[in-house]
Amino acid sequence: MKLKIGALTALLLLAGCWEKTEDQPETTIETTEPVQESSSSHPYYKTSLTGTDKERLTSTFYFEFDSSKIDEVNQKLLKSVASYLKDNPSEILTLVGHADSKGSFKYNQSLGFRRANAVADYLESLGVSKEQIEISSKGKEDPISVENNDAAQAINRRVVLDFTA
Repeated sequence: MKLKIGALTALLLLAGCWEKTEDQPETTIETTEPVQESSSSHPYYKTSLTGTDKERLTSTFYFEFDSSKIDEVNQKLLKSVASYLKDNPSEILTLVGHADSKGSFKYNQSLGFRRANAVADYLESLGVSKEQIEISSKGKEDPISVENNDAAQAINRRVVLDFTA
């Protein structure tokens, strides 16, 4: 799948024009990217999260090159995930870490685990039970983009959240 830089830029610009409507819950946290409207996780979007809408909690969180640091925007979004998990103790969250194609298989597998563990540790620091979190890593094995440029590779550096009851 080819990433169109112009399309991505246009989507980000549209996100800045997004306004709250009557049917959105009061606890919505706005992001700088478009809201995901279905339960399937789309790799180019972060989700606007609420503690009452499980479908909007399935999301993808992106990371900088060779980093497992959770940025401020993702910390805010993960607080909504933590709130949801604490309110729904039977829910299990699977965190799947990913990396770009730079580096060895072994290194990227480890980096994917570090990213997933960083998200798990952050959620646990907010009071989520360890029993509700499972982690795995696909390293560089499941890329969204196979193009070899910085913008295309950036979308491969992620942790995907998936909920099961």
